[in-house]
Amino acid sequence: CEKAPSLAAEYSPPDVFADDLFALLGEDDRPDHRWLIAGCERSGSGFHKDPNATSAWNAVVSGRKKWILFAPDATPPGVHPSADGSAVVQPVTLVEWYMNFYGHVYKTDEDDESETDEDDGDEDDREKKDDGEEEADGSSIRRRRRRRRANAGTSGDAHPRVIEGICGPGDVLFVPSGWWHMALNLEECVAVTQNFCSPRTLPKVLRFLKDAGDAEGALGAELVSGTCRTRRGSLYERFVAVLAEKRPEELAAAQRYLAMGTRAPARYGGAEGDGEDRSSNGAIDDHVARDEKRRRVDPGAANGA
Repeated sequence: CEKAPSLAAEYSPPDVFADDLFALLGEDDRPDHRWLIAGCERSGSGFHKDPNATSAWNAVVSGRKKWILFAPDATPPGVHPSADGSAVVQPVTLVEWYMNFYGHVYKTDEDDESETDEDDGDEDDREKKDDGEEEADGSSIRRRRRRRRANAGTSGDAHPRVIEGICGPGDVLFVPSGWWHMALNLEECVAVTQNFCSPRTLPKVLRFLKDAGDAEGALGAELVSGTCRTRRGSLYERFVAVLAEKRPEELAAAQRYLAMGTRAPARYGGAEGDGEDRSSNGAIDDHVARDEKRRRVDPGAANGA
């Protein structure tokens, strides 16, 4: 139930994130999805992926947050999730992680072999500090180079594997479904955040809920979150039923992709809500068509590899 309905009525989600399919279940039946977060300096949230395979947005009201995000297949250093995804072992505090593991984020195999970068005499080394007079130290230069290498795309449409930055008042951050992320408050901070299931992430959410519902014993109740434990196992069936009634085209498009037996892609060519058409049918169908064409050319190919 809403603890502060008057506060909830004072804002609305940004338009690009407004199409939330979980809203079809109604406020009393959908998973918990929105929070007002307040924390002191050095507080925050440890590394996690958002619940039920949802995406999220976070808007800072006051203060500043330091964010770092890792692509779904890039587990942060010092973070050890269990095989079933029900638990994550990581440093006790956020500051401890930054002290002991941040230095490994952009480290590559080449760096393990030698801490000396090539072309030490290149003009690229003559990066300046903020005052524009003194050269940056060697470790700073190496860190910037590692960051560029780690995020260098292998093709024109490649996405970064690590993203970090600072959000201040009025800034809104989008967290894609499946991405590891951590937020550290650099000062006293207040923010509003919501999790949502967009049409573009519907295949991932449906697969997650079905897999959790099929899990043995109490594991399913541990994986699904945001509802009372006695109803977590039936969330998939209830969600599919309301989609079939109110958004049948979106459900059919997602099921066509899932029927192929492949993992739904993390994103479908653009940001959530991209373009005038709010439907993701065309985007999902494009991926289905490409995968089918690839299978015809190479029947043994693994989709999404």
